[in-house]
Amino acid sequence: MDLNSLDSFITIVREKSITKASHMLHITQPALTSKLKKLETEVGVQLVERSKKGVELTIPGTSFLVKALKMVREFDSGNILDQDGDFFHSTNLNKNLKIGITRPLATSLLPDILSSINEFDPNLKCNITSELTDLVLDLVLFGELHFGIVCYCKPQEELEFIPIYKDDIVLIGPKSDSNPLDKKKLVNKPFILFNKSLPLRHDANEILLNMLGEIPENIQEVNDTYALISMISSGLGYSFLPLSFILDFVQLRNFNKTDSYDMLPFKITNLGKYSPPRYIHIVYAKNRSTNLPIERLAEYIKSSRDRQKNMYIS
Repeated sequence: MDLNSLDSFITIVREKSITKASHMLHITQPALTSKLKKLETEVGVQLVERSKKGVELTIPGTSFLVKALKMVREFDSGNILDQDGDFFHSTNLNKNLKIGITRPLATSLLPDILSSINEFDPNLKCNITSELTDLVLDLVLFGELHFGIVCYCKPQEELEFIPIYKDDIVLIGPKSDSNPLDKKKLVNKPFILFNKSLPLRHDANEILLNMLGEIPENIQEVNDTYALISMISSGLGYSFLPLSFILDFVQLRNFNKTDSYDMLPFKITNLGKYSPPRYIHIVYAKNRSTNLPIERLAEYIKSSRDRQKNMYIS
C-alpha cells in the first residue's frame, strides 16, 4: 500500500465515479480499477460498490476512508488496521445523524448541541466522530458526515458555514501577574505556542505583532492543548487560546461552572481589540442530497437558547 493508492481511492470516492476519477488522475480507467482492486486485496475488504448513483462506499469502505484521509495527511505516522482488528466492522459513520466535531470541542459543546437536536426532533439518533478540523471537513465534503462542528477555518466553496458560537482568543499566563498586558514586559516573557503548522499559531503570531509590534524571541512550541495548559499552569510562560479550549479543560477537571475561572491555575485576560474575530461553525456540504433537513437543523442549533452558554468570561 502506498500514498498513490490511497489518493486514487479518495479521488474515486469524492467523484463517485471511476471514469471521472481516472480523468482527474490522468490514468486509464482499467488501470485505476486494477489499482482499486489491489488496494481492496491488501486491506482484505471490499471498499466500494457500484450502484445507480455511481460508486458508493461499503460499510468497511466508510471506515477505511477515515483512515485513508488521516494517512494522506500524516502518512508516516499511522497503521492501516486498528490493533483490535475491529476497525472495518465499525458502524460509527453509517447510521442515523452523523456528526463530526473538532477536538477539543466535544466535551464543552456536545451536551448543548445534542440537547438542541433532541428539541428539534426527539427521534433523531446521533453518531459522533471527534477528529481534527481538516478531517471533519473532508468527511463532510465526502458526504460521510451530515455536518461538522468546527473551530475557525478558511471558507471552502463547496461547504456552507453557519456561525453558532463566538469564540474569543484570550491571553493565559501566571496567576501572580497583576498586569499581564504590560507590553514592555510581555515582549520579554517566555511564550508557549502551538507548532507553526497549526492554524492557532498563525492567530497567535498575528496577535503578537498587533500587540507588541514583533514576535518575542523566547518561544517554546507544543502540538497538544493539554500539554500547553499544563506548562502555563506551572508558571512557565504565556500563551493564547480560544475560550472553547479553556472551557473544555474546565469541564474535564470538573470545576464548578459558577466559579471555574477563578479556580483555574492560570490567569485569563481578555485581549479586546487584539483578539481576531473567531466563531465556531456548523458546516455542511452545499450539494449533498439527504433526507435530513440539515440546513433547518443547523439554523435551529444556531438559535438555541443555550448557544452562548459559558462562551464568555466576565
